[in-house]
Amino acid sequence: MKSFEQLAQSAYQAHAKELQRRIGVNAREWDSLPPSERECWIAAARQLWAEFAAVH
Repeated sequence: MKSFEQLAQSAYQAHAKELQRRIGVNAREWDSLPPSERECWIAAARQLWAEFAAVH
């Protein structure tokens, strides 16, 4: 099972790739994100995981 940080990193990478595809923005690597931004993605992954767990 993936950790919340791994889930958030995967979501970030997918989001960054879509942004690059749509508007040509160069996204930063996960490791170069400020800690506050990483925490936001981790919190979002936790929320999604909780919502998924609630319905399954």
